[in-house]
Amino acid sequence: MIEAELREATAPPEIAAHYAALREATGLPLVNLIWRRMATRPGLLAWALESVRPALRSGAVAAAAERLPAALPMPRLPALPSAGEPGAADVVAAYNRGNILNLLVLTALRRRLDSPGEVTAAWSPVPPPPMLPPVPPIPTLATLPPAVAGTVRRLAASHPDAVDGVIPSLYLHLALWPALLAAVEPVLAPALADGSLRAAREAAIDAAHREARALLPLVGHASPVPEAELPALRATLDAFTGRVIPQMIPVGLALAGLLRG
Repeated sequence: MIEAELREATAPPEIAAHYAALREATGLPLVNLIWRRMATRPGLLAWALESVRPALRSGAVAAAAERLPAALPMPRLPALPSAGEPGAADVVAAYNRGNILNLLVLTALRRRLDSPGEVTAAWSPVPPPPMLPPVPPIPTLATLPPAVAGTVRRLAASHPDAVDGVIPSLYLHLALWPALLAAVEPVLAPALADGSLRAAREAAIDAAHREARALLPLVGHASPVPEAELPALRATLDAFTGRVIPQMIPVGLALAGLLRG
């Protein structure tokens, strides 16, 4: 699996241009972790973005993203004591859009790895979605106070089938509001214990696979992924689309509701 990442603030010009194109295509004020990991491998980010561009720019992924939340059996969570953080609500909204879009388009890309080929469907670009409000830069785990970093690590490890070496970026970003982050841990605990978050994760995976069948003709590339990168990319996509991203979708949607009060 690809373990390194390239942060937006330190991206060289070529990667920064790809990041800007991705933000514009998704209406997101940030670049999600899986793309930052792809950026560390020569040519891989460019290949992946070119492969999914028709699916993103045609509006097909956005339409599927509107449908996906309705397929999830959302867990019932207790009230969040530290609600009312508008900046945190913007962060959660950004991750919710990003996680749903990424789960859909990357599930289709993972399928394409097993059946290499070009885009076969006709498509036309549509206007990109409106840009979400800006969010502050994501901190690094190393710069957080030890107690806050410990909370981030515990939350990451609390999910069933947590992926070693992957800290979900939503938890890391919410560390900018330590009191809120500390409140999230006990709020999520019942849904983690009773299996309702796992059930929602599995429903998200199933929905993404249903949608990916229709998206696949809009995902492809004239050239196959570089052979040397294929094992790492396949493992990374398996981890992120099978565990990391779908487990955070119900978390983010539930937190958004709690933050709205």
